[in-house]
Amino acid sequence: MGTIFLSGKDGVVKHAKIIAIVEIDSEDWGGVTITVPAGWNVSSITSSYPEGQDKDPDDFISVWFTANHGYEFNEWILIDTNMSSSPLYGESGGTGTIVIELDATDDASTELFQTTIGVGSAKRNGYGVHNPDHETIEIPLPQEQQ
Repeated sequence: MGTIFLSGKDGVVKHAKIIAIVEIDSEDWGGVTITVPAGWNVSSITSSYPEGQDKDPDDFISVWFTANHGYEFNEWILIDTNMSSSPLYGESGGTGTIVIELDATDDASTELFQTTIGVGSAKRNGYGVHNPDHETIEIPLPQEQQ
């Protein structure tokens, strides 16, 4: 569950704030993934995940980048994700709030802010699948009045 706030000046969106309330099961190695659209960069991440545990929230969040900027999404924010496709029993799982701030570059779309939120994990045909449940969120951006 969460929300996205967009802000800027003179009808030009330059900042996004994503607030996500997450709950991840201790057996879920897929965690949560939030994509960052091309033309946007992560400026800060604040996290309380995992709340009520004697663990550093920074140990549960990572930001991954593509090597090429020609993709629809150039950055991924991973929350409590284990790339080995197996749960870290007793080491992961919990609840918390994540606040992600993004800044637009000159290459950002002026028509649409789009992100995909993926959650969970599954095994299919013997292979681990990260985030089999996902949803793409598209927010049309205001257009300048001529």
